Amino acid sequence: METLTIDIKKEQEKAQELIKKQGRRILVCASTGCLANGALELIEKFKELGCNADVLTNEVKMSVIPTGCIGFCEQGCLVVIPDKKLTYVHVKKDDVEEIYNSLLNNTVVERLLYVDPALNKKIVNNEEMNFYAKQTRTAMKNCGIINPESLDEAIANGAYAALAKVLEKNDQEYVLKEIEDSGLRGRGGGGFATGRKWRSVNKNQGGKSYVICNGDEGDPGAFMDRSVMEDDPNKLLEGMAIAAFAVGADEGYIYVRAEYPLAIKRLKLAIKAAEERLKAAGLPVTDENLFIAAACKDGNVDKGIDFLLGKGTVSVNKVSADAKQASDNSDTNGYTVTVNGKKYAVALEGAKAVVNGKLYDFNVKAGIEAKASSAEGTPVKAALPGNVLKVLVSEGDTISEGDVIAVVEAMKMETEIKSPVSGTVKSVEIEVGNKVQNGQVLVTIG
Repeated sequence: METLTIDIKKEQEKAQELIKKQGRRILVCASTGCLANGALELIEKFKELGCNADVLTNEVKMSVIPTGCIGFCEQGCLVVIPDKKLTYVHVKKDDVEEIYNSLLNNTVVERLLYVDPALNKKIVNNEEMNFYAKQTRTAMKNCGIINPESLDEAIANGAYAALAKVLEKNDQEYVLKEIEDSGLRGRGGGGFATGRKWRSVNKNQGGKSYVICNGDEGDPGAFMDRSVMEDDPNKLLEGMAIAAFAVGADEGYIYVRAEYPLAIKRLKLAIKAAEERLKAAGLPVTDENLFIAAACKDGNVDKGIDFLLGKGTVSVNKVSADAKQASDNSDTNGYTVTVNGKKYAVALEGAKAVVNGKLYDFNVKAGIEAKASSAEGTPVKAALPGNVLKVLVSEGDTISEGDVIAVVEAMKMETEIKSPVSGTVKSVEIEVGNKVQNGQVLVTIG
C-alpha cells in the first residue's frame, strides 16, 4: 500500500476550526423517526429565522445542525442546545421561533422541557436526565452529536484516526494482534471472535479478497445496524478499511436493505465526500489508496429488495453469477457459472441459460462476466408505503440493472426505485398518484 500524505491531526484541527465558526450549535435530530415527525420543517424554519447566516455576528451566530439519532425517539422531534445542556422534546414547527428567541435572550422554553416521570420535574440540564444516565456509547458515541452527512464533523470527532494509525504502522500483524487482544466479538448472537475471523482470512490470502458488510438485521425493531449507517456512516467505512488492510482485501461491499433509504443515501454521500477529499489532496482515488472510504465504492452499496437478502448466501429475486471460459466442453457452450459459491455448467438456450436445472436470463459480457435472473420474471416491490411521483418505464421497455423505474415519496423523502436486474418490462402495476404499500409489486421484469 502506498504511503499516504494526508496528516490526520491537521485534518482534525482544520475541521474543528470550521465547527468553531458555526457559533452556537442547535442540534436537530434528523434520523428516520424524527424525519417522519417533521424534523426537516424545524431545520428549515431555524434557517429562515437566521441560523447559518453569515451576516450574524460571532456573538449571536447560530447554526442548525441535522444530526443522527439522539436516542430518545419517543420524545421526538428533539432539539438539543449542547452549550446550554438543554434538550427540548416534542418540538413542532410552531415552536421553533420561540426557541430561537429564547437563545437570543438567554432564557429557557420551559413548556418544551422533558418531564422526568420518576422525579416529576422538568429537566433543565441534560446531565440530570435519567434516560441517559446509565448509557455508555461506544460504536454510537457520535450519533446525535455530529451531522452524519459532514465529513469534517466526523473527522473533528475522531473519525479515521485509527485508520491513520494503521496505515502509518503499515503492519498487518500489528492490527490483527490489536483486534485479538481487544476481545472484540461479533454482535449477531454467536459472539464469534473478530480477531480470529480476520486472522483466518489473512492466512488464506491469494487472489481477490473482499470485505463484505452485512447491514441487514434479522431482529424485528432492532435497528442497530441501521443506526450506525444512518447516523455515523464514516465509522462503518473506517472499520471496513481497517479490516481490508488486515486481511489483504482491496474492495468492499455493503449490503443495505431497501427499507433503509436514509442509510443508503448517507453511505453514498460519505463515500463521495471521501473521494473528493482524496482528489483535493492530489491523491489518486484507487482501492489501494482510499484514505477515507478505503474498501468501498459508491456502486458497491447494494440495496436489497427482500427481507431475507443479506443473510449469508441467501439471494432472493436476484442471482449474481460470475462466469468464465471453461475448458473445451461443447455440451455447456464453454461456460461455467458460480452461484452462491457453487460452480455449475451452463447450457445456453438462445437468450436463456439452464443453471442447475433452472432457467435464467443470461447475458455474457466479453465472454467472461454474466448476470442471471429468473426467467419467470422478477417482481420489483415497494420497500416502504408511499406515493408514486414518477413512473419511468412502460411495458415492453428494455432496461438495465440499476436503471430507475419509478420515484416514490416515502417518509417525506423521494426514493428512486431501481431495477435489480436487466431485462424487459413485463408489466407495470402502478401509475403516478397511486399509493403503494410495503411489499406491493410495482413492476415485473422478465
